[in-house]
Amino acid sequence: MPFEPSGHDTQTVPKVGTARPACPLCGTPVAQSFFEQKGIPIHENVLMPSREEARACPRGDLAVALCGLCGQIFNATFDYSGVRFSAAYNNAQTYSPRYLDYLEEIAGDLIERHALKGKTIVEIGSGQGTLLLRLCRNGQNRGVGYDPSYSGPETAEGGAVRFFRDFFDEGDSPLVADLVVCRQVLDLVPQPRRLVAALSRRLAGSSSTTVCFEVPDVNWMLNNCALWDMGYERRSYFSPQSLRWLFEHEGFESTRLSSSFGGQYLWLEAHPAGGPRPPSAAPDLTGLAKQTEEFAVLAQRKIAASLRNLQEAGSAGKCFVWGAGAKGVMFLNLLDPQCQLVHCAVDLNPAKQGKFVPGTGHPIVWPESLRGLRIARIVLMNPIYLDETRRLLKKLGISAPLECA
Repeated sequence: MPFEPSGHDTQTVPKVGTARPACPLCGTPVAQSFFEQKGIPIHENVLMPSREEARACPRGDLAVALCGLCGQIFNATFDYSGVRFSAAYNNAQTYSPRYLDYLEEIAGDLIERHALKGKTIVEIGSGQGTLLLRLCRNGQNRGVGYDPSYSGPETAEGGAVRFFRDFFDEGDSPLVADLVVCRQVLDLVPQPRRLVAALSRRLAGSSSTTVCFEVPDVNWMLNNCALWDMGYERRSYFSPQSLRWLFEHEGFESTRLSSSFGGQYLWLEAHPAGGPRPPSAAPDLTGLAKQTEEFAVLAQRKIAASLRNLQEAGSAGKCFVWGAGAKGVMFLNLLDPQCQLVHCAVDLNPAKQGKFVPGTGHPIVWPESLRGLRIARIVLMNPIYLDETRRLLKKLGISAPLECA
């Protein structure tokens, strides 16, 4: 996570166990949560070198609640004091051809629509620089990336791109950039409003700068009952209403709000609009409130049905989970905490090979490890990779039932 909380926050982080925790966006007290899980791993993407360390990992409680004022959905029991983002944190998805194609689409679209030729680009949460390097290489642009988990060289592209193994600076110094990109970060920070406010402050007077933020879309999670997406690491679950509310409140004018990656993500573009101001109108949350009520019922049914499926399949051979990221970690912790139903987790990320799933201790293996095994079922954690996974299994000569979680 490229943004570090400090001791002079403008909002108070609610304590674990607070009777009525406050919304991290608008501060409104929230009466109750609609989805809860106890004792889940605090970190879903930290590499665990042994089964013992994986099972002894720090844990916390999940209590997902809806703010009735701004529409923000968040973990009401989130406590940042135990969360650590370092070089041991690895959530790279770039070993998937489907995901790489998606990044290529983003880079090409941004370069074309915003005429990014010879410009300066800043990425907050640049990971290993996969998108930033594409933006700079394909448009002959200059780039700066911030991420404490970055492990590559300090400069790239002949010095045109520079990486800082650090959090994004919340200070007051002007930020000079034509484009600021921040993907899959805002949902992780304990106080997302402070990050947006800091960016607004540093871009004061730069009305021509475009900021682009990507976050998981909670509407997709609710509509698809994607409860495996709800883990402790994620502080916030943005809806279109709450994302727009946040940026308008902190002095941005949103110019584009759309879905991406098969509807799983929200993509917002905005320009600085002269400082903080009240949102134009309170969002209509009628539909969102109904979605959360339905999710609360469907999630418990889905957990029970998924558990039965694993138990029934186990009598016919070994079961595997495909995807050892956040979704796979939550799936295994909720359904197979004692490693009795699922043999291994499969992942394409080389850094995860030989490691173990946080919380449960399931080993993580290559797809090739499934060859020659009597497989009852493979559970794919993200349906967007279904075609890609089928092709890979066919190439490896592995014939086994493949289903989406």
